[in-house]
Amino acid sequence: MKIKGIAKGDKDLRHFTFDDENIVYKGGQPYYEVNYGKNPLEGEYGDEEIGYVLCEKVIPLGGKKPKPIPSKTKEEITPDVPETPVKEVKTRGRKPKVSKVETTPETVRSATSETFEYSVEQYNTGDLKEFQDKLNKRGLAGWDVCGFNPYKSLFGDTHIVVIFKRKRG
Repeated sequence: MKIKGIAKGDKDLRHFTFDDENIVYKGGQPYYEVNYGKNPLEGEYGDEEIGYVLCEKVIPLGGKKPKPIPSKTKEEITPDVPETPVKEVKTRGRKPKVSKVETTPETVRSATSETFEYSVEQYNTGDLKEFQDKLNKRGLAGWDVCGFNPYKSLFGDTHIVVIFKRKRG
């Protein structure tokens, strides 16, 4: 008999239909073959989505209850049933953060093989041409801009703090 149902723990609350006579045993546990129907985004030519849900996790909807599941021993389970992967229930949220990162000596050596020297300077931006010339002179000396922070003082002058870096040695 066709019954509508929903799986316990399904965060998407997807409804499906299943036949209580169509039970598949996988790893000694009974599963219902369920039909989630067609995806409305695929249109009329989409395929029906078929999955397998553990019988004990099925909640029947609409008052109809499935008949009791016959228990089978391992000898009674037919080996000719193809093993298909069980559809995993989607979980919400982020994956847990990795608390410890393993580093190898090679990664540590490559990270410390280059050392830099830094210079922090403050410029007044009243004359942009003069400011541009100062930055170009620092660039010709081998310095790269790696950060800056503009701010306006209380009396209206606009300043920029610029951080430069270059390879040491």
